[in-house]
Amino acid sequence: MPKAFFFMINIAVLVFANAFADTNANFDSGYRLVPGTYMVAIIDSGVDYLHPALGGCFGPQCKVAFGYDLVGDQYSPISSPIPVPDDDPMDNCSFSATGTHVAGIIAANATGISQTSFIPYVPFVGVAPQATLGAYILVIISVNLTSLCLVTVPSGHPEAYAENVDAIAAQRVSDRGVYVAFSHGINGGQGVQACGSPGISLGAMSVASVDNGHTIQFYLITPNGEKIFYSPGGIFGPWPFIVNSTIIVNDPHATVNDGCNGPAKSVTGAVVLYMFNTGDSCGSAVRCNKAAAANASGCLLYNVGPIAGSSFIPSGSISLADGQRIAAITTQNPSAVFTFTNLVNLLSTSTGGTPSSFTSLGPTGDLLFKPQISALFLAQIGNPAPETVGFTSRCANCRPSFSEVVNIFQSNAKPVNIYNTSMLSTTIEQGAGLVNAFQALTATTIISPSELALNDTVRRQKFYKIKVYNNGNKPVRYSIGHRGAAMATPKQPGDDQLLLIPKYTADYAVSYV
Repeated sequence: MPKAFFFMINIAVLVFANAFADTNANFDSGYRLVPGTYMVAIIDSGVDYLHPALGGCFGPQCKVAFGYDLVGDQYSPISSPIPVPDDDPMDNCSFSATGTHVAGIIAANATGISQTSFIPYVPFVGVAPQATLGAYILVIISVNLTSLCLVTVPSGHPEAYAENVDAIAAQRVSDRGVYVAFSHGINGGQGVQACGSPGISLGAMSVASVDNGHTIQFYLITPNGEKIFYSPGGIFGPWPFIVNSTIIVNDPHATVNDGCNGPAKSVTGAVVLYMFNTGDSCGSAVRCNKAAAANASGCLLYNVGPIAGSSFIPSGSISLADGQRIAAITTQNPSAVFTFTNLVNLLSTSTGGTPSSFTSLGPTGDLLFKPQISALFLAQIGNPAPETVGFTSRCANCRPSFSEVVNIFQSNAKPVNIYNTSMLSTTIEQGAGLVNAFQALTATTIISPSELALNDTVRRQKFYKIKVYNNGNKPVRYSIGHRGAAMATPKQPGDDQLLLIPKYTADYAVSYV
């Protein structure tokens, strides 16, 4: 029998699937899981279990050992709304599919892969590569208390109270001894109490997002040897090998809809460059596929973030400044040759180590503590929960109580600052702080309770007891300190409408007794 069972429910919306995910947990071998003793069920779009990094098979002896498709391959909420379940949880790996990506963060082993088309640009292992995975494809919510089957709608919608059906379902599953973790939501910029449901469930750990300190970027090289970094299209991906090519700027004076009707000039054998505008009536796939139909060898968009791109040719997106730089080079020399590569550089990010702009704000409508913890934003799917689930499976290897795991994570978290300030982010944004897996695994001190929800002025207690446990084998002397986090003011005085982004100030208690 497995020692623990986790449900990891992805509530994120895919933005871009080919970004860097630094999930390697270089712990001592003493903290490795025993293969087969911990199972993580991923409730999402399924898992491509044929991928060699995920074992290459499906069944009891495989990494992806169990699962079910609860809706069927042809399911669509609009055109085909009647579920036709089957026993194959295979992920079709479309641009909107995220299950395989989540599985990779948790338990992939992408080292030593030699199969063509599966060799990663950067070899990596997931947070808990020894864990056994289960995959479920689903759309609606229901809980069967006999079989412990959980099904959920595409979620992440703002919700203040945990009485909705999906949060109650998560609570019931948790009550049966299944560990449940959710991303807190991607409703940043929608004000306070915009918790993602079912992450708001009182029986689950809700995980906020902190931006990664580094990102991997592919690059092309200008004729004078300078690098221009690009984000590859999510469908076809980057240039598969090094290619020398000219670039044709479709319309140097474009304002809107550049390329929506196809290339304005011959692009045969060249890479075409389009400008993106927020007022455009078409997306990257339309433009880049029309470029492919016109025999272009590649497609670039500038003034835009990650794109879907073409299904047929390499595609990518670059910054406004780099697009203008390419336009200036080609204006001076239309025959200028650029080198497109599948090479990468590790770049620092300016927002690294601060809360992600999209992460939802708590607390609950009952003024309870959500989110509980933060984890790194991995690979631009808005979903930090897979990393935390992997760490949880490691931590549960030592401490089997889920409530104690949450306690340990919170007691050993690292609080982070608001971007570009010296103020600690409020707990309604980051919870207890950024998860520190190694410190949680090796901790000898436990603080209980690890969170205090003071509630409103009517229900606030006069005194709160906090217990500090020393689980080590040596006496310890503790010093108590205090560092206040920013106060979040959710609305302007005299206005009954919540601010989309609260006003943060250093208005907090500066002493303690």
